Amino acid sequence: MRKKISIAMLALLSVCNTFAQKQASAALKSANDQLDKMVSPALTLFMSVCGLFALVGGAVVAYKLFNGDHDSAKKIGGWVAGLVVACVVSMVVKNFFFG
Repeated sequence: MRKKISIAMLALLSVCNTFAQKQASAALKSANDQLDKMVSPALTLFMSVCGLFALVGGAVVAYKLFNGDHDSAKKIGGWVAGLVVACVVSMVVKNFFFG
């Protein structure tokens, strides 16, 4: 009698495990699809923010140049390097994870 009960319990657990795996798989697929739909708008938003930072950086550098500051080359290098790194990193992340 105990053997039949243990076999029935084992069968029930294996069936429950199968259903749980199917539900988890469906949930992960749904989450992946939603994430893929959000990547392109998020990248567009990030590039827009980088563009705004480029405008601000250009204004800061122009202000330094027109006021005769000799330290403007460092400022230009800092802004350009920061924007290039931000844009390249965002593209690499998009292509590596979602490409």
